[in-house]
Amino acid sequence: MLMKVNKSIIIIQREFFNLSFFALFIIPIIEKIIETIGRIIAEIKWFVSKSLNESTKFRIIEIIIVKIESWKYLFNLMFFFGKVYINKFGWNNMKIFDEKRAESFLLQEGFDVVAGFFIRNVKELQMSLRKLGFPVVMKASGVKILHKVRVGGVKVGIKTYSDALYYLKKFKKMRGSEGGIIQMQIKGKEFLVGVKFTSDFGHVVAFGSGGSNVEEKKDVAFRVLGFSKKDALNMLKEVKGAKGLSVKDRDAIVEVLMKVNGLVKKYPKIREMDINPLMVENGRATVVDARFVWV
Repeated sequence: MLMKVNKSIIIIQREFFNLSFFALFIIPIIEKIIETIGRIIAEIKWFVSKSLNESTKFRIIEIIIVKIESWKYLFNLMFFFGKVYINKFGWNNMKIFDEKRAESFLLQEGFDVVAGFFIRNVKELQMSLRKLGFPVVMKASGVKILHKVRVGGVKVGIKTYSDALYYLKKFKKMRGSEGGIIQMQIKGKEFLVGVKFTSDFGHVVAFGSGGSNVEEKKDVAFRVLGFSKKDALNMLKEVKGAKGLSVKDRDAIVEVLMKVNGLVKKYPKIREMDINPLMVENGRATVVDARFVWV
């Protein structure tokens, strides 16, 4: 059964990535291709009309134009059905909680969330630093920024005001940025806790080694929603990165997993949830970054 769950999780991850990628990147490219093909058709018609006799014109236009317009038709068809798919099954019907909204929601639901602030200007930066002190972590913030680390949208270990100001300005300039997140920098072992909705099993909860390269680690355990505390403990045993944890740290992680279990039962419209990293140290499991997708 676990192999089936693993397969379903991989399928859903691919589907969601493909949906996001299509909506943000592929549609604009297709629109540009359609526009370019239309321009090429017009230029060929003009060139042929100026260069050849009537009989030759007819044959060339019939061969070339029909072929090019068939490609234009194909792209238009892809574009139309792509938009229909997104409108009906996902992107436009999905409500995304970026980090600031996700962490506020988790805090409201009783999760331990690292101290931090959403900032948009110098005044808010100064106020936040007075409350947090140094060192701090700063991140770009925006619904369209799906992978902050990959696009250079995270900086840890900031120890001076000048550096903090530099990164605020840098992150605000990033495409899709709505501002920045500034957080107290805490220590601990990094884990991930995730939820995916699958067509085969419904909601499936994942726990594994966290950080910026989780895809390479592939150190994750899965359980279908509605698992017991014993199941949660067994998830920890299946994750290599969780070996050697203290009893207090294990208990803290199990508490988070059981809270996630209850959270998704309470809010069944959660389609996807990512907590990464969940920082664990001294019997405390703290959410440092999170994201939700709802339907």
